[in-house]
Amino acid sequence: MTERDKLLHYIDGNLTGEEAQQLEAQIFENEELRSEYYLLRHVQKRLSQRPPEPSPGLWDGIEARIHGESLSDNLIWAGKRLAPLMAAAAVILMALMGNTNTEANTVTVADYFDAQTELVLSEIDTDSLAIYPAEGE
Repeated sequence: MTERDKLLHYIDGNLTGEEAQQLEAQIFENEELRSEYYLLRHVQKRLSQRPPEPSPGLWDGIEARIHGESLSDNLIWAGKRLAPLMAAAAVILMALMGNTNTEANTVTVADYFDAQTELVLSEIDTDSLAIYPAEGE
């Protein structure tokens, strides 16, 4: 650690008691180190007196955007984002619904389940059901 680093740590109060005493002795003996110590203390004092200030222009730009937005701006934004989604949803819905203008294309849920039941029953081997006695036997 350089002497300047030690000075910075000393000014910030980050040295142990023994290290601080050693540095104080060096500051007392060394004129160059003493003048740098006084300069760093002066800078620290001036910085602590300065009022905190936000970055110039940052909040002004954000605030202008917040207050400048209107309902029409939000609707335009939503329209630009939602129009493609709605179009895609419409295409998917039309594909799922198919052509429902004729009665031949209309399939009910009951028709679907009847067809599935017939398909399952057609695949069952009736001989494998022989373990269950018929109702009159």
